[in-house]
Amino acid sequence: MLPIKLDRKVIYESDWISLYADKVKMPNDCIIEEYHQLHYPHESVCVVIMNDKDELLMIQSLRYSTDRLEWEIPAGSVEINETPEDAARRECLEETGCTLKELKYLCCQNPSNGMSDHIVHAYLANVDTESSNFDQND
Repeated sequence: MLPIKLDRKVIYESDWISLYADKVKMPNDCIIEEYHQLHYPHESVCVVIMNDKDELLMIQSLRYSTDRLEWEIPAGSVEINETPEDAARRECLEETGCTLKELKYLCCQNPSNGMSDHIVHAYLANVDTESSNFDQND
């Protein structure tokens, strides 16, 4: 038996993220009056990129949410009418200036499944071509 949503209160909704307070009946019959749930209307991708020396390509991003400069692997949202593979290639080009070869699907995961329905498709790839033409404010 799975938890059952009994009611939903909308706290915030947008095209990027929504926040709900659900009333949930748990399998042991316990009722949680406000189970906060984040809904992401778009799936995402992330790509672990290696070069021919087996070095990992990472990007630095200044993140407002954490108020610091962070090292990350390229990632982003899957746009409407775009496949996850196409999104992975686009995000890598936008964030690193690199085109990819040998893009390999690793898995699909929900990194915050205790509070959200966000789906992330993970890939492994090798660099095909490099360019210094990429979005430095992404």
